[in-house]
Amino acid sequence: MDKKKVKKIAITAGIVIIIILCLLVRSCNKRKAELEAKRLEAQRLALEEELRRQAEEEARRLAELNSIPKLYSLAVAELKGGTIVPSVFEAAAGQEIKLEISPDEGKVLTRNSLKYSADGKKSTISGTKFTMPASDVVISASFENSLDGIYIDPRSRIHG
Repeated sequence: MDKKKVKKIAITAGIVIIIILCLLVRSCNKRKAELEAKRLEAQRLALEEELRRQAEEEARRLAELNSIPKLYSLAVAELKGGTIVPSVFEAAAGQEIKLEISPDEGKVLTRNSLKYSADGKKSTISGTKFTMPASDVVISASFENSLDGIYIDPRSRIHG
């Protein structure tokens, strides 16, 4: 073969190799782009899942906050002749409140005087417990002298 033919074949082979390399590069770039697209899609799905999880957690926290009952305060009015101590000083509506009533020496709780005021209305407390209303409460009572050990003839007339 002559040099011209060999040169022509070499050039043709070089062009074929360049074409093959271009095709390979294009194929590699296409594969690389596909892999990048898959990676980005997986990242997008992971972010969506994280946002969904965060939204669920926020909704759970909000529901928890909304389920916490409102607390109302309990106070005891100034008393003479004894003390009253409620079992708690803050309570939710519907909660049972127990009262510890301690008359001073020589005093007793005046009958039907144990009351609580809520929203401007007074309610009598029978016994030593009541159910907390849906408002702040002030507990009041009065104490009177005890008649322990003193006999009063029911026929006598005592004025006081």
